[in-house]
Amino acid sequence: MSPSGNSDNVLLKIDPGVDFQYEYNVPADHPAGTFWYHPHLHGATALQVASGMAGPLIIRGDRLPQARDDGSLIPGDLDTLLTAPNGEAFRERVLVFQQIAYTCRDQDGNIKKDADGKWLCDKGDVGGIESYEGQFGITPTGGTQWNASGRRTAINGLVEPYVVGARAGSVERWRFIHAGVRDSIRLSFRKLDAAQASSKPGKGRKAREQFIQQACTGAPLAQFAVAGDGLTRGAVSRRDSTVFQPGYREDLLMVFPEPGTYCIVDETLRPEQSVNNESYPRELLGYVTVDGPAAGKAPEAVLTQALETAAKARMPQGKVRDKVLADLADGLKLSAFAPHADIAASEVTNHRSLGFQIVLPPGQAPLFEVGEIGTGDDGKPVPVNSSPYEPGRLDRLLELGAVDEWELTAFAFGHPFHIHVNPFQIVSVKDPEGNEVSGAPVPDANGIPSQYANLQGTWRDTLFLQQGYTATVRSRYRRYIGDFVLHCHILDHEDEGMMQNVRIALPGTANSGMPTPMPMAHH
Repeated sequence: MSPSGNSDNVLLKIDPGVDFQYEYNVPADHPAGTFWYHPHLHGATALQVASGMAGPLIIRGDRLPQARDDGSLIPGDLDTLLTAPNGEAFRERVLVFQQIAYTCRDQDGNIKKDADGKWLCDKGDVGGIESYEGQFGITPTGGTQWNASGRRTAINGLVEPYVVGARAGSVERWRFIHAGVRDSIRLSFRKLDAAQASSKPGKGRKAREQFIQQACTGAPLAQFAVAGDGLTRGAVSRRDSTVFQPGYREDLLMVFPEPGTYCIVDETLRPEQSVNNESYPRELLGYVTVDGPAAGKAPEAVLTQALETAAKARMPQGKVRDKVLADLADGLKLSAFAPHADIAASEVTNHRSLGFQIVLPPGQAPLFEVGEIGTGDDGKPVPVNSSPYEPGRLDRLLELGAVDEWELTAFAFGHPFHIHVNPFQIVSVKDPEGNEVSGAPVPDANGIPSQYANLQGTWRDTLFLQQGYTATVRSRYRRYIGDFVLHCHILDHEDEGMMQNVRIALPGTANSGMPTPMPMAHH
């Protein structure tokens, strides 16, 4: 989308009582997919998003793939393939994860807490998210306020909801959006033991963890990822869990093999894999109720048959249909629906770097900074030109038509990197020892795979950077000029200064000397 004027312009501030009409002109070739919206008022973004101000923005499309004269295909919309034999779209679910960090305060303005230190609201209280003090950031003992609060991740505004009406053996499209400020989620689905169907977890995290161990005993169901951050993958990615960091979106095709109740579980992550940098036990997110007879086939066989049937019914005869069917037979590839062509190394015109940094001056508030990556005397990466956000400063000047390769890292803790307007393709993610971790999954000693598994070659607009890891991504600037931002998607970090202003300029003006200042907007 254009970042200018009354389009997707985050540099505007709409004051209370002011009416303003945004206008989004969706290009005809814009990918169909799962996107989202939220306010972006700098200094209060986390407060507003953590209050629930976010929602899905679904782009639908009916473009079929088309054959070029050279035999290649013009990509179509994945929506045209995800259809049942009667022509109707697969049943959809839209699930939005949020962490609503509301508190209730006493007459002195202190947060009410129970004997265990968990946030408490008495009958008649109205909770709120009013300030950063005590509701965001780090506790005096070094943990996060979110984990200490006892609050829980909600799905579509509800804690532990039931998702009802699924049919065993049918394919459903589950659109997930992590619209939360805090919490990393490793999502799995496990069959609830029928003998435990009438039991409920007790109060408290330990009770819920015990319930999962005793009742949610089924093996994790297969998940089939077809899109990330709204952009169709080059092939279906099969996994038994999916990691969601703040800002992530994932489209999963789900096949529940038999009727019953299934637990939606947040599995364990290592501290360094989480935005809170804290380990946590498994958590119960909700349930799915499934009706109908057992499928009789493995989920992958059900899915493959459904997609092949749709391709035969919906795809144009000849080169297009033949290509789509051949791709499906070759590891469930989706190349006819992937919206962006791969960026080859030969296309790259510029190299850039970015590093997130938290500076802890003695006796002072921490500094949340963004800068570049340099090399220290020992040959290891070090932050350079790193500073907190300055609203009137232009930090990145890019050129329309250029193709940039970015090297990204986090020097202190982990941070989700997010850039507006143009997505990027993941070329590589390497751990601190230089090992590639974005290829096929390799579980660690605890059975936890890298969160970057199967991300190589995919397109995204948000990517979590574990401390010390290095990601290489590439991006094209094809259509829009204007000013926008990049930032950490831990939104209280962004509000504290972990953000930069970006401008895409016309060719010939990006390097013409002193750039014009940023617009005088209160953002």
